[in-house]
Amino acid sequence: MSMSNKPRAFVPLPGCLSVVALATVLGACGSGQPMDEPGESAFEQVFTPVRQVHLQESDQDPIGTVAALRVWNGDFVVADEIQSNLKVFDPAGRLLRTIGRAGDGPGEFRRPFAAAVLDSGNLAVLDRSRMYVSFFTPEGKYRDGWFVPAISPGGLHVVPERGELLIPAFRVTSDPEPQKASPYGMHLFTPRGELTRSFRRLPEMRVGLEESFSSLATTVVGPVVISTPRSRNEVHHYDLRSGREWTAKVGSSIYRPPAWPKKRPDSFEAMNEWVKEQMWVQNIVALDSMHYAVRFGTFTTDRSLVFRYAVADIHGTTVAVTDTTRFVLHSSVGGQVYGTVRDEEGDVALTTFRVQLPRLGRVAVAERR
Repeated sequence: MSMSNKPRAFVPLPGCLSVVALATVLGACGSGQPMDEPGESAFEQVFTPVRQVHLQESDQDPIGTVAALRVWNGDFVVADEIQSNLKVFDPAGRLLRTIGRAGDGPGEFRRPFAAAVLDSGNLAVLDRSRMYVSFFTPEGKYRDGWFVPAISPGGLHVVPERGELLIPAFRVTSDPEPQKASPYGMHLFTPRGELTRSFRRLPEMRVGLEESFSSLATTVVGPVVISTPRSRNEVHHYDLRSGREWTAKVGSSIYRPPAWPKKRPDSFEAMNEWVKEQMWVQNIVALDSMHYAVRFGTFTTDRSLVFRYAVADIHGTTVAVTDTTRFVLHSSVGGQVYGTVRDEEGDVALTTFRVQLPRLGRVAVAERR
């Protein structure tokens, strides 16, 4: 059902649960849980919903998927991989305009997968199928773009204070000869498309099948680049200022490593069934200048997808873990975290969260704008 026929106002949601969260963390401290792996909390204890609006899509152009969601000039822009376009909504959830369409021309998309807002106010959008970054002005007009010299680029982030674009990819050359491929997975580009630096040597895949799930989930927290293969919870940290690197396992108390079969499943159907029995890293989201959240995707007994989150600081210390939820967290701005959820009718709701991070017997509550 389309939201265009039933516009809704925002729905105020329950307020701060800091007392409950504090009790949870104090209980965890006294239960023998290691301090870097706190006890499990309800999702709403860590990410408290404070406001929700329903995105009022059009009948002609419903939301196929929310691949990325960013705050752009006070509005919300959704990258829709299925519909091959961008949709811009105002804070009340009303559809303001659609940008782009399916195609290979200027301002067109195949799979708009990731987006980032530049200091100039322009929006950069990564098309994973075309391996192309497009730039749009605050008015929504296509400005220019460039091809990413990589195979399967997996994300797009603006590096604070540097103005560069971070793109994770397992190759920065389209040359099919493996010996000419870059051994590094993180790549910095200027907004004009010039490669300035590559770093983070790629992890060795332990099992042949793991290579099929080796793309990197990535974000930037302050000067630190955070990344991990989607098949592991071993999170790699790289400080752009000092060059220091370190790795930490995040969310080990809730993470379940994939049970790699001795031989590759012999059909797509068998592979799909095996995938749905595993847990995968879906994404990493920066929460503020010191914390990030790793989203693990897993499946229920009826094969429906749900998520669990592990929150860590930039040192790699896990400070909170949640139970299952259907909310997908996408981005944060000014202490607010934004996520989406799709209801049984297929409608998409955008929710604003306040983050509460229990740690060492206290609760840090992000300021509301």
